[in-house]
Amino acid sequence: MTTDKIKKEFQKTISAFRKESGKPFPKAMMTGQQMAKRTATVNCGGEWYSAEGSKKIADEVFNDDRFKSFLIKCEATAAIEPNPFGGVQIRIHY
Repeated sequence: MTTDKIKKEFQKTISAFRKESGKPFPKAMMTGQQMAKRTATVNCGGEWYSAEGSKKIADEVFNDDRFKSFLIKCEATAAIEPNPFGGVQIRIHY
């Protein structure tokens, strides 16, 4: 699967969570620099929410069947990691 297709699939998967919650997070982040490294992140609101709030969002995304299907479809792996704001984010490697 091409990087552009992975990016579209990634954005579609994560935007479904935002639409359901009506909140601004999670957000799919895949910059040019990340694409060159074949990584992406799911911003779980760590700079705007408490550490517990971003962890809750990360756990919900990470354990959702749609996210798991995205990982399988794109042959990717993911892990929850600390972000620079005291919360967490999800790092994806594809």
